[in-house]
Amino acid sequence: MVRQSDEGVRAMVTVASLILAQDTTAGDVEAAAEIAMRDVGNTMQLYLSRFEANMAATGQAFGSDQVTTDDLEYCRVVSQMAYQALEGQTE
Repeated sequence: MVRQSDEGVRAMVTVASLILAQDTTAGDVEAAAEIAMRDVGNTMQLYLSRFEANMAATGQAFGSDQVTTDDLEYCRVVSQMAYQALEGQTE
């Protein structure tokens, strides 16, 4: 099973929050973080629904689902890049 590291997920949410904060006129990082976390939750629910449908149809949550496996690989690369970019800056 492919699983993103907690550090990678935190890095991706942090980067998303900073990008959102730059796009708002107020630049409110806390509000942007709330939006990013809401989006993460919504996306998680979409994936869970897809996993449940896959499990019912094939007995595998995502093993043969090309969209999901492609998304996981993309997220792995992006999370590594975000983590490397933020490494040492959050301490």
